[in-house]
Amino acid sequence: MNQEILQDFLNIPSVIAIALIQGQLLPYFYVKEEILSWQNKQALIQEVRKTLRTKDVNISDFQIMGYYGYTYKLNTNLNLLVLTSTDIAALKLVSLSANQLKAALQKDVDRAIATFEVLTTKASQPSAVANCRNRASYSLGVNNSSPAFLEVKITVEEVLKAFNHLSKFSSNYIGKNLTANYLRLTRPDLDWLNNFQINGSAEIILSGVITEPVSTVQLQSIQQWTAAFIKQCAQIVQDLPMLIEEKGLDEEEKKLLLISPAS
Repeated sequence: MNQEILQDFLNIPSVIAIALIQGQLLPYFYVKEEILSWQNKQALIQEVRKTLRTKDVNISDFQIMGYYGYTYKLNTNLNLLVLTSTDIAALKLVSLSANQLKAALQKDVDRAIATFEVLTTKASQPSAVANCRNRASYSLGVNNSSPAFLEVKITVEEVLKAFNHLSKFSSNYIGKNLTANYLRLTRPDLDWLNNFQINGSAEIILSGVITEPVSTVQLQSIQQWTAAFIKQCAQIVQDLPMLIEEKGLDEEEKKLLLISPAS
């Protein structure tokens, strides 16, 4: 897709965020860093996800948290979402630019998805990048002058392997049944995490391609899950957090799964 069109669109002051909607999922969501704090970004993303679950994704416009949302169909299962601070109907420039962006995305949908994947791995998002700084390789995939396109190269397979190691270690102390139940209980209600299933042996299984890279947002959601899981387990075995830190995970796994105290 035309990178200049995307960048020009994001430079419009009234544009707050852009995203891709796949079915009722929201795999790629980009909020302009200078507009909202990290906490408000997460709240906005969650509200949009709720809206997608309760409304028809083909609706052309809606309002959410004081912002205006507009969807543009790219193909039968993919939509472009634009969030603005003002009514787009009153701003012909924004409306025209949005349609130009839609046309550019439709020319090569696969490339558009890849671009959004890179766009949403923002270097400014807190703990995930900080936790991985010592073990991940970084590359500026689209615009080498902008940290907004920083990509952390960690695969789903690496995260899944580490998480299953944590699950197995925990089951040695609280049993497989309780481990499986606590994993289900503490899993955050996020679309991506709903792809992770837990069987009766407390094994975490992902329905999808495990060789794909994870974004910083996805990695942070895993860290939030593991933190909640360990806290829940500590109600049964109070020393379990310390045991996990000391011998339950190796250094690489800690960097993937545990939230840094400094974050």
